[in-house]
Amino acid sequence: MREQNSGHKRKLIQRYAENAASEKELQSLFGLMGIDEMDEFIEEDMDRHIERLTTRDQSGKIRRPWLKYIAASLILIGFSVFAIYLVSEDSDKKNIVKNNTSILPGNNLAYLTLSSGKRVALNDLNSGEVLNESGVQIKKTAEGQLVYTVSDQQNDDETPRYNTIETPKGGQYHILLPDGSKVWLNAASSLKYPSSFTKSNQRLVFLNGEAYFEISTDKARPFIVHSASQEVKVLGTHFNINAYTDEPETTTTLIEGAVSISPLINDAADFSAERRLKPGDQALRNNSGIRIKHVDTEEAIAWKNGQFVFSSESITAIMRKISRWYNVDISYDGNVSALRFTGTLSRYAQVTEVLQMLEMTNKVEFKVKGREIKVSPGKGKQTITIQTK
Repeated sequence: MREQNSGHKRKLIQRYAENAASEKELQSLFGLMGIDEMDEFIEEDMDRHIERLTTRDQSGKIRRPWLKYIAASLILIGFSVFAIYLVSEDSDKKNIVKNNTSILPGNNLAYLTLSSGKRVALNDLNSGEVLNESGVQIKKTAEGQLVYTVSDQQNDDETPRYNTIETPKGGQYHILLPDGSKVWLNAASSLKYPSSFTKSNQRLVFLNGEAYFEISTDKARPFIVHSASQEVKVLGTHFNINAYTDEPETTTTLIEGAVSISPLINDAADFSAERRLKPGDQALRNNSGIRIKHVDTEEAIAWKNGQFVFSSESITAIMRKISRWYNVDISYDGNVSALRFTGTLSRYAQVTEVLQMLEMTNKVEFKVKGREIKVSPGKGKQTITIQTK
């Protein structure tokens, strides 16, 4: 009988990890978690995933990139607060969003405006199709990536010719810049960049929104990312910048290499001092200047890896992310500003699935009408938090 029960518990964990658990299975799973019946099996599952995901890089150094995968397969780690749901006797009275509203997640969608002013919907380009612009060839690969090739017959004019790639709400895109640098552009973002870097002593681009950069090394030409409140200068490195204008701070997170940040002097005070980041550092820029803290970098680039990751994050910040990715409008009915959540969710789930997980905490409720989501305080007062040993 014990062996049979063990098999049932392992199956519940697997069903949850695969996002295939029924409502009855969820109730059974969370109920067992509430009485500490699942710790042994979840730790076993965690050990198996850590062992599978431990790798060595080219230098032989052990790397464990499992943090960004754990929450997809382990309910205790990523859903310590989402698992507050459990099964209360009045769970049938909760205002769980019904899965009758089909709001799909974003996908690869972007528009390219060439220096000539011509605007192209990149989804309309066929694989292998080539655009020619002032001696520069722009090709769309089978994977949807844009690749630039600079010809010897490019325009001799020294004036930079800028292209702009922009993603709408519900869009993202991956681009290979003329110098070989890679950029992943998040939803509702834009990147302005020259069609060629060969005639400049720097590689200057302009970002609005969020992007992850893997910069090709060029010691003769530093790469500079200009956003509304700062400039980030690098030679070759990996980093993420979140510079949405509706966010209270611009965040720059360094994954590897080194960068320096120079605030633009457009405030009442002078914050001109340059700051340097080390791998794992995150710079937060607001009207009070720049502060630096050490963070889990996997959280900063979770969006690039197809995840929402919340770490004691306010519901208003979470809803801004949902608004951009699902192309929806958000409104509020009541004061929810104090509510904070921790957890990990797939960015490729329907929006109703994401909202359901948040509602399971009994702290917040949602009403969906068309493409508008109304957020209001939940009715629950008692919660149970699941913790790992």
